[in-house]
Amino acid sequence: MSVETLNIIECCSPHNGEKVQARLGTTLKTVHKTLFVWLHRHKSRKSLAYLSDHMLKDVGLTKAQVEAEIAKPFWVR
Repeated sequence: MSVETLNIIECCSPHNGEKVQARLGTTLKTVHKTLFVWLHRHKSRKSLAYLSDHMLKDVGLTKAQVEAEIAKPFWVR
């Protein structure tokens, strides 16, 4: 049997569809998780901007640290 024949058999195998679905499901879960993390970062950083100096002192942050954190894009840790 040639390599081309084996590729055709593998491609048309009924189990191949299950593998594709499994990979697609995993990919969608990863995308969903990533988007959730990005949204959480965005909201958290936005919330930091509204904390008073007293509140920042309570949580142990300085204005400079908050400004540096707020300046980060949502996709950066």
